[in-house]
Amino acid sequence: MVSGASKGFGHAPMGPNDPVPPYKMTHAWNACRIDNGAWKLIDPCWGAGHVGCQLKNEGYKRSFSSQEFASSNIDFGMRHYPGDSSQQFREDGRVISYEEFMRDDAGGRVHVYGDAQKEHGLGVRTFQPTQLKIRVYDPAGPPVIRFQFASVCEHWDNARHGKGAPYVMLLSIGGLDGRKSEHRPFNTNGPVWWLDVPRADLGCAGQKVSVYAVTEFCKKDARGLTY
Repeated sequence: MVSGASKGFGHAPMGPNDPVPPYKMTHAWNACRIDNGAWKLIDPCWGAGHVGCQLKNEGYKRSFSSQEFASSNIDFGMRHYPGDSSQQFREDGRVISYEEFMRDDAGGRVHVYGDAQKEHGLGVRTFQPTQLKIRVYDPAGPPVIRFQFASVCEHWDNARHGKGAPYVMLLSIGGLDGRKSEHRPFNTNGPVWWLDVPRADLGCAGQKVSVYAVTEFCKKDARGLTY
């Protein structure tokens, strides 16, 4: 059993200039040895369910979350910070500070909603680019932006472990100067999705770029629909 701080119910990302809050031990999770003795971090508590909407008095809701069992230790460690730094077990061998842990989601990361993991079996921290804002005009930057994301782990099969065969995934962009909005399909090899888009095609300043799933086709469930 590992105890420490966490970014669970009630967590709000810090602002870029906010002081780091004091360390508080608020949660516990587990470290187990599998796969030839490698340490694996899991959270059966968060993996079993979550607290519902307080305004609706929903209380605790049972809801399996594969993310809490299948995340890499690096991703897991950005939601859980142990009191004993030797229990971080990161695959890259690094030991991060509490300040780095708290500032990881401070005002600049792309927004990834819960359905990405629960409905599609996607790793929240696999989404790239990671920054929330992308410059449409950037002479110093690459002319093409690669958007990509992946399953929660290399063993994940959404048909076997999730809610069914994967959906066709699309990227919604505004087009040159925001005058030609369209949905472009991602390339995929199964566990990874990617799409290269010229920076100028993303839209105009202030527009959003979003990832969508085709959930219905010809009034039927679109799971398993091919490109």
